[in-house]
Amino acid sequence: MSIVVTTPTGQIGSQVVRGLIRAGERPSVIVRDPSRLAADVLPYVRVFQGASDDVEVVSRAIEGASSIFWLTPPNYGSQDPFADYARFAQTLVDAAKRTSAPHIVHLSSDGAQFRHGLGLIDAVAASELTLDTLGGNVLHLRPGFFYENFLWQVEPIRSGHIFQAVPGETVTNFVATSDIAEVAVLRLLARNWTGTETQLIHGPERLSFLQATAAISSGIGKSVQFVEASDEDTKAGFMSTGGSEAVAEPYVQMFRAMRGAPSIPDPRNPFTTGKTTLAEWAFRVLRPIVG
Repeated sequence: MSIVVTTPTGQIGSQVVRGLIRAGERPSVIVRDPSRLAADVLPYVRVFQGASDDVEVVSRAIEGASSIFWLTPPNYGSQDPFADYARFAQTLVDAAKRTSAPHIVHLSSDGAQFRHGLGLIDAVAASELTLDTLGGNVLHLRPGFFYENFLWQVEPIRSGHIFQAVPGETVTNFVATSDIAEVAVLRLLARNWTGTETQLIHGPERLSFLQATAAISSGIGKSVQFVEASDEDTKAGFMSTGGSEAVAEPYVQMFRAMRGAPSIPDPRNPFTTGKTTLAEWAFRVLRPIVG
């Protein structure tokens, strides 16, 4: 019985594939363009070429599978991101009804538990509800703010600044994508849950954006200052990188919601807590890039 991975060339999916291979698995992958797969993983995967919103492709891939890692691929140029998320989730539901539904490990987001008012996160929350209609074994992973989001700010960091559309004192959960992938691999292999479950994933400590900026400064060996950005500048900056207005507006709404949200501490335990600190990540990943 295979384990199926969607978005196997993406930031998280590629790490899930490698983790499964290291564990001795030979995962199946759904990928539009197999040439984008790393050459060293090709001998160890079974490729289903196509899109993960194609019910025929997904049905073939999950037939007889034990579990699937499901992540809706981001499309920052989308003209209707909410419809995109709905379409991908419904595709998996329809495919699973045709076959025997595997254990589903769905990458969601911290904040999805609130269901509405968080911009783009609302689309992920709606996907949770759609997948729950299967009535099978579904695990929603809810990670916090990716460390890798700071890679969008390489040039500002080089000039000594980090811009974010929240006050510096805003506290949230931060996490490395490597730690998210590790949790996903373990849960795909264990399949020790029944029904619907959720699991937070966060780094070793909650941080304010001021503290996050200090951690990055420490990691890259260079002083960086936090600057609170306006909604208008954040939206314009997002669209300048090719993002559509249809995605930019709910992206900014997500930060508006963060500004008004109370800081609610959640307990850290071995099930939810990654090992990578932000300073360690900045030293390993960001420092070589920013120089």
